[in-house]
Amino acid sequence: MAQIKRKKVSKAATRGQGTGGIKGLIKNKKFWILVSVLAVAVATVIILVNVLSSKSSESSERKVQDYFGGEATNLSYHCDDTDKDVSFTKMSYAGVKLHNSDNNGDANDTYVDYIFVFACDLNRFYADKAIDQDIDEDDTKYYSKEANELFNLLVKLQGNIDKYNEDHKDEEGSKVALYIVDTSINDNVPVYADTKLGGSDDFNGNAMFTLVHADKPIKEYYNLDGKKKTIYSDTEYSVISSTSINAALIFMNEQNFISNE
Repeated sequence: MAQIKRKKVSKAATRGQGTGGIKGLIKNKKFWILVSVLAVAVATVIILVNVLSSKSSESSERKVQDYFGGEATNLSYHCDDTDKDVSFTKMSYAGVKLHNSDNNGDANDTYVDYIFVFACDLNRFYADKAIDQDIDEDDTKYYSKEANELFNLLVKLQGNIDKYNEDHKDEEGSKVALYIVDTSINDNVPVYADTKLGGSDDFNGNAMFTLVHADKPIKEYYNLDGKKKTIYSDTEYSVISSTSINAALIFMNEQNFISNE
């Protein structure tokens, strides 16, 4: 009967075998090279994400300066008509109502005879180019040329109001004011719908400009040539600039708030 003889394998021949699995990977140089490359790639991605996120955050957190509080990088508060600087008065909707009513009892000293009101969301009123400084080229630009022009005309109006008040300081019933109402504040939003200020529920514009006197709006008047001119506006910045403020200046300076009807 034939016998099967098994060939002996020497330890030298099997040396290096049986090194698969985790132990094999640990001792594999190619494995560690791959791990290093992947680690660098992941770190690079994380850094890029953080940098881009930071830039995006900085762009989204751009804040409008308090233009009507005297804070502006590029805006001028100098009125060329009077050669004097001006300052604005920001007022709440409740404050406008108080100053517009002559039925306040002991508070009659708060009454203002003629009140110009400019109301808008000041968080979206981008009149200064500084709002777009230090941003990436592909970021949204906020600056508005129309808002800039309107701001300059409000400076002109405020300067002329200051002069009017000085020239008529001894005349009873001639006190004038311009109040800036910030409708980014919820309590001030109803100013748009207040009919005593000329507003309505149909407001859908960017801003409102109006003139009120003794609980009534003066939306329009007749100039010295008998032509009707419009003061009230609740549409775009450009309309307030081109129509409302110019009409307001003529009504105050040339007609002393008297319509030529």
